[in-house]
Amino acid sequence: MNNFSNSFSLCDVRLARGQLVHSSLKQLISQSKTLFPFDEPEGVELVSTCFVYAVMAMNNDLPDGVEHKQPVTFQTLNVMLNKAFKLSSLRVSHQNIPEYEGSLTQFINQLLRLLEQNIISAHTLTEAVYYMHNTSKFSYAIPPEVCELGIALLGEQCSVYCPFEKGYNFALRLPVDSEAVCETGNREDAHYAKLLNYLHNRSITVKDSDPIQNPRLVDDDKLKQFEASIAMPPFGQRLKEKITIDIWERFPEESLMGEVYYLRHMLAQSTKKVVCFVSDAFLFRTAAGEKLFKENMIEENWLEGVIALPNGLLSHTSAPINAVILNKEKSGSYIKFLNARSFEFAEPLLKTKYRLRNIQQIIREFNGVSSSDYSRDIAPSRIEENDYNLSPARYVLTDDDRKLSNFLSQFREAPLKELVEFIRPQALGHDDSSDITFSEYGLNNVNDINHLEGKPRIVKVSKRLKKRAEKQRIQANDVLVVCRGAVGKVAFVPEGIEANAVANQAFTILRVKPGCRRMTPKALFQYFLTEFGKYQLTSLATGTTSLMLSSNDIQSIKVPGFETSQLEVLGVAHDQITEKFVQIEALRTEIENANKTTFEAITS
Repeated sequence: MNNFSNSFSLCDVRLARGQLVHSSLKQLISQSKTLFPFDEPEGVELVSTCFVYAVMAMNNDLPDGVEHKQPVTFQTLNVMLNKAFKLSSLRVSHQNIPEYEGSLTQFINQLLRLLEQNIISAHTLTEAVYYMHNTSKFSYAIPPEVCELGIALLGEQCSVYCPFEKGYNFALRLPVDSEAVCETGNREDAHYAKLLNYLHNRSITVKDSDPIQNPRLVDDDKLKQFEASIAMPPFGQRLKEKITIDIWERFPEESLMGEVYYLRHMLAQSTKKVVCFVSDAFLFRTAAGEKLFKENMIEENWLEGVIALPNGLLSHTSAPINAVILNKEKSGSYIKFLNARSFEFAEPLLKTKYRLRNIQQIIREFNGVSSSDYSRDIAPSRIEENDYNLSPARYVLTDDDRKLSNFLSQFREAPLKELVEFIRPQALGHDDSSDITFSEYGLNNVNDINHLEGKPRIVKVSKRLKKRAEKQRIQANDVLVVCRGAVGKVAFVPEGIEANAVANQAFTILRVKPGCRRMTPKALFQYFLTEFGKYQLTSLATGTTSLMLSSNDIQSIKVPGFETSQLEVLGVAHDQITEKFVQIEALRTEIENANKTTFEAITS
């Protein structure tokens, strides 16, 4: 390895997620991947441990029994981890790889030279750890701006509980005079929390235990109480084990997903405020336990507000996030909904990634006593009318919402359910022994003008499923709306479709009601291809790993009711597009044939 300290400038380089990492350190991280060709999680763990070892050695802070000498071995690092931090051994040290210990010594010596020359510092190394997490396929860090917002929403609190994965990201950014306590059952999480605590020169407490299944922060036979709690628990996950007995009596509701349990636990250990970052899906869902939880939060007058944040803030998921604020000392009955899902609050970084900005404006909007373009104070009765849907988009119009509203005001709008019949296809299991066949169309059968075409999948169904299949038959002029995955896409069923054609589970079938005077199939299809139609579909999508549209949401969409003359114009436009597409396809065929026959002519 070259002597980096002589060859790198002292300037910082700004990286993808907005963190500042010294150029020499960035290249050290890059070269470490060559020096230590381990799987990424093990490699990041090793490099982070080397950072801490180098700082401890520089500060003469290594624990008793650990002496900085050549060569540095994996055993030396393991003893340091155990004695200084009560952590288990590095995962890579179990692989019996002494041939890499020379590289280990070389790497740590380079770090020490950079530290001695004040080119890098402990603070620089903490930013490098966050950088490695955010550029890893297997890990992530909560962006500092999101941490800043969450902490500001807590207000001034003397003691703060930071449970679950990445809780240390919040803890390490709390005021230095706050008591900050993390609790996590994740080995890797505890490892980084303790190492970064040292590099930050902080005194946060890290408890290695599962907060839900086995909480260990106990005081006088009761769960330890903090003034506030802040977390970003895992999105859209079910609990690994069902909770049958909870001696702390934290969970009055049973829920399929984990968010209710996470929030209930945070409430059980907080006397004042809870700030929890959740996905859109939790806000939309009204399954039994989740609805009961939301009802109870409003009955107790604990739900202070919900803030929708811009898309693309997290490195590990495209799922948008929201801040749910619960306050046991809340006074007024109204709930603040703030829709910050706007470019006003999002600074572009990469194609689909953004950094949160104008954080103080969000705080002012949330604490404001009056409504604005971004926020509304909503009465509990209105939330009940919306079946306890807590999405700010239901209560606060965005710029896109206002444009849509202005557009729809030109027409006699109507809920989609008044104009069309809905058919939601179900899964059709294939039965080789059956002679009952159907032609199943999916997303791969949608062409460039969004018409169904191509070879369908032949499905043989049992007699038991025959009626189900018949109910989801499609017919000419049906409009298919994608409700799973590629939400926002639609398809049109052309003339000549097979009598036994069915749509697969990706679609919801819309069939304009007989005698409907304000809508035709072609007009509905053309509307959903417009920016307004696409926006209505995509804005209602929920889900973390895969987007989904619920039947209720599709039915409630308000669409234009057209006049007869307008329906005719849309019908003509549809036919012209179809005709042009046929001509284009014919020209493509001619070109392919011309390319083929040209060489046949000169070789025959």
